[in-house]
Amino acid sequence: MNNKLTHPEHLRLPSGHTVLQSPWKSSPSSIYNRSQPACTPRAQKHTGKDACATVWLSAHRATFMSDILQIQPQGRVLHLILNRPEKRNALNAQLCRDLVEALENADRDPGVGAILLSAQGKSFCAGMDVSEIGPETTEEIGRVHEQLFTAGARLGTPLIAAVDGAALGGGTGLVANCHIVIASGQATFGLTEIRLGLWPFLVFRAVAVALGERRALEMALTGRIIEARAAREFGLVHEIAEVPLQAGMELAASVAAYSPTSIRRGLMFVHETRGKDWETAGAIGRRIRNEVFESPDLHEGIRAFRERRVPKWPSLE
Repeated sequence: MNNKLTHPEHLRLPSGHTVLQSPWKSSPSSIYNRSQPACTPRAQKHTGKDACATVWLSAHRATFMSDILQIQPQGRVLHLILNRPEKRNALNAQLCRDLVEALENADRDPGVGAILLSAQGKSFCAGMDVSEIGPETTEEIGRVHEQLFTAGARLGTPLIAAVDGAALGGGTGLVANCHIVIASGQATFGLTEIRLGLWPFLVFRAVAVALGERRALEMALTGRIIEARAAREFGLVHEIAEVPLQAGMELAASVAAYSPTSIRRGLMFVHETRGKDWETAGAIGRRIRNEVFESPDLHEGIRAFRERRVPKWPSLE
């Protein structure tokens, strides 16, 4: 994939999201939606036939928002913010759809080098919105949950979580789908579905990958809630920070500055080799590594290392 960052910055928005006043500039941004797309020759170059569904922003940063999901591009980092604080950011169907669409669009956007996920309010995410459970919603909820809770196994763009407060049930599943997790000391985690007479069917696989199947099974059976330190010991959390949002943004910006080619190919390797035998995984690794060996980014990285300077990745030019 040709990951090139161009200006003006562009981002493809989930349906129903609008461009609001930017907090970084005094004049309001233009308002777009999918019925009034922006289309330019450069957009066509990068996104093909559906370029007119791509919103082009000015070189100044802008903020996007829906009622329940805020989307803030900050350089090459796309910041997604769960925004149902009055419901402890419970995952209703609409929020799940918005998240899936935002993640998939960001993964297709060459201007996005990393995605940061955080939440408004005292809780990160209380899990599934149980008020929507019913015979008439079962199929739809199952479909969107399957998409959301397998996102980490598909994305070629690093997904980083900044967790403060409780992340329970589906909230733990959401965290387990993130490639890197930074949490506050007050964050808590747990597969609490069993307390409601439920089982974490669709989040279990991601949690098992993060923690190991035996630990995930123990958490699912007991429904116990663990603190951030235990979550770090188990492997669900990578770092505990006093201000996880600040630490997460700094880390996301650092990751986004690396070669898009190497990151995307690296995540591709992880996804493609999961569950494969050693011989098959080795063959996949050799194939993808050969692709990276031939990439202009690697050649630039080696030159920059020898010249003791910061690389200028060709894939971003």
